[in-house]
Amino acid sequence: ELGAINGGTRNLEAYQTYLNGWSVYLEGSTESHKKALQIFRRATELDPNYALAWERIAHLNIRLPINADASLRENWKEESGRALDRAMAAAPNSPSVLATAAVRHSFLHEWKEAELLYQGAGDLSNEGLAPPLFNFANYLSPAGRTPEAIELYEKAKEIEPLSGIIAITLGSAYSSMKRYKDAEVQFEQAFNLSPGRGV
Repeated sequence: ELGAINGGTRNLEAYQTYLNGWSVYLEGSTESHKKALQIFRRATELDPNYALAWERIAHLNIRLPINADASLRENWKEESGRALDRAMAAAPNSPSVLATAAVRHSFLHEWKEAELLYQGAGDLSNEGLAPPLFNFANYLSPAGRTPEAIELYEKAKEIEPLSGIIAITLGSAYSSMKRYKDAEVQFEQAFNLSPGRGV
């Protein structure tokens, strides 16, 4: 039995669909993200209370229009909000759900709300997922809290060591703190990785 803890599901087909969505998502391209969005939607059709699938739908509705897809820009706020409402209703204490809600508030420049949600997410490294850690670090860094951000980037990199995005971002954070040797290592790693992979 798959325990529906922290937003999971007991529906095996929904779970397998969710894993397939993650596999496609990690390919890193805009097209793969569009495809993953549809797969995660299928998972919620199989289990309407699957909070982690709703969280991924919210995440992609935030990420796709801002990163690459102007056609989705008009409705991202409403679509991500609806998905997060479903996720929060099913798993209000899930660190992944809380972290994605915080990301949404960050994009809306609602900084106090964002930080409260990140704090409510607790130790995000316990989830074993890099995106919440990476997104919280991206919130802290421009707020002048780079040392805290670096700790989160490092944890995210432990989880996803092949992510070029994390390597580049961590390298930039090191550089801003004048840790140039550490930065060089990360930039060299990023050069040999696919920048679109992960997070």
